[in-house]
Amino acid sequence: MRALHDCPAPAKLNLFLHVVGRRPDGYHLLQSVFQLIDRSDTLHFDLRDDDRIVRTTDVPGVPEEHDLILRALRALQAEYARRHGRLPPGLSVAVD
Repeated sequence: MRALHDCPAPAKLNLFLHVVGRRPDGYHLLQSVFQLIDRSDTLHFDLRDDDRIVRTTDVPGVPEEHDLILRALRALQAEYARRHGRLPPGLSVAVD
């Protein structure tokens, strides 16, 4: 399989959100109560022939270095490399 399309990324509404600390990797430690809502983005993934992870759609106001989708994919890529001793194939991700 070289592609995985039409993956829903459901939205949530934070009813309570409290930052209780920060992890060594820069992410925040949170206490949260949330409600899923009837909104979502749709993600489309395509394998690349290199090991890069790139976004193929422009998301106004979200530069790639701050995109949580890309940060999560890169964290997964790093964990894969740690466990297997090599990088997995890269991905192109489109957001609808």
